Amino acid sequence: MCDVCGSTSGKTVLQATDHREGLGGSFELLECLSCHLVRTEPRPDDLSSWYPPEYANHTARPPLTVRAIGRALRYNARPI
Repeated sequence: MCDVCGSTSGKTVLQATDHREGLGGSFELLECLSCHLVRTEPRPDDLSSWYPPEYANHTARPPLTVRAIGRALRYNARPI
């Protein structure tokens, strides 16, 4: 069910298996047909099983390219 609008309808936009962390398992990304929020199905009961403490994005400094793009986006961002 969608966390934003409560709809239970959705279309699969991606089917994937975890290859990066080697945790196994497969999941889908579903786009809500009502509000277009994209959600993970099945929803993990325990996120720590998908994001262990050694998960690189939690421990490593972002690469220079990512930092530069972030700075550029912040510099050019304008309130709506």
